[in-house]
Amino acid sequence: MNLNKTQENVRMAINTISSHKMRSFLTVLGVVIGVITVIVIASILTGMRGSIIDMVEEMGTRNVYAFHLTTGPHLSMDREEFQREPLTVNDAAALLASDAIEDVAYYGLQVRGGNPTVKFRDNTYKQGRFQGASASTAETLNLPLGEGRFLSGTDDYRRSNVAVLGVDVVEALFPNYSPPEVIDKEILVNGRKFSVIGTLEQRKSTFLGMSEEDNYIYIPYRTMRKIFPREDWLIIVAKAREGQLSSALDDS
Repeated sequence: MNLNKTQENVRMAINTISSHKMRSFLTVLGVVIGVITVIVIASILTGMRGSIIDMVEEMGTRNVYAFHLTTGPHLSMDREEFQREPLTVNDAAALLASDAIEDVAYYGLQVRGGNPTVKFRDNTYKQGRFQGASASTAETLNLPLGEGRFLSGTDDYRRSNVAVLGVDVVEALFPNYSPPEVIDKEILVNGRKFSVIGTLEQRKSTFLGMSEEDNYIYIPYRTMRKIFPREDWLIIVAKAREGQLSSALDDS
């Protein structure tokens, strides 16, 4: 009885499909497209999640970032927040007193005046961004140094005109040079001479293959303040000791 009913249902289904071929085709097509869409979106989200995790791990999972303004997406900024005083180098130095913090780096942001014009002979790059950095920035942020060296404490103390270039800056200014040949070359940044002491490689883990660091021109922090005395926005990065991230957050 049940077998006959099942056979009858199957026969009716086949007849219905045969009678409405276009409708059946569109229904099947819609189901296939829906399943493929779900699979593709899930794969993209999984890949993005993996890329973000890899990027955070590469930059340091023990780092605590401090800034005087709220970061991340937000609709508006209240007047009280905007009137906060920027962080200072003294604030960074004070964090080193914490037993939970291993090292502290800081770098200044260029927020006024737009991107600098960087030149080497006939080559010009206008997408570069200044980063006035402390000597510990490279180690704290795990910057992938290529050729040469990073900024030193002496460079900062002397306010030297030296620079470490991101990979996009190097490719734009020195297309016909091998990486070692870039070191000690003099570039013009907004008309000022800077000696290239180091270059960065591209990080292995980047979001959608891009990284802001590729456009950075790292110069000593005090050099940046000498050139741009109004640029006083500072980001402080405290590197927590192993297993003491929570304590470092409390002290920051």
